[in-house]
Amino acid sequence: MANQVIIYRGNLGSDPDLRSSENGKRSVCRFSVAENVYRRDPNHEKTFVLRHVNWFHVTAFGELAIQVAEKLKKGDRVRLEGELRTFQIMLEGRVKRIGVEIVLSKYQLLSKGNKSHEKNLESEIAVDSNSLESAKTELFAEAI
Repeated sequence: MANQVIIYRGNLGSDPDLRSSENGKRSVCRFSVAENVYRRDPNHEKTFVLRHVNWFHVTAFGELAIQVAEKLKKGDRVRLEGELRTFQIMLEGRVKRIGVEIVLSKYQLLSKGNKSHEKNLESEIAVDSNSLESAKTELFAEAI
């Protein structure tokens, strides 16, 4: 992957939204993930303070989309891997907006909900490279 991105610990900000593509041949699932970014507190050497929150739009395709929709819910802590992609949309009044999303290739559910003390779960799911290449082609075609 040329633009590979990994989010080591993020929380789903919305329930996954599973839909079918316009031709009905491919499942598409979209959701958002928040990643907290911390910095060391200058007054307390061993304390970290929340600096800001990064929000990411995430899209999964095919069998991976179905699995994500079934297994993940808002608040779940996850580790994500995928490819960074840009997209364009036209709003009313012909205003063009450009955004960035992660096309998901793999995820791991770290804990359910906001319970950070729960036992880590081993549910990593990967999508094969052929399916990912098809998803990239379809995503690019839809963005144009």
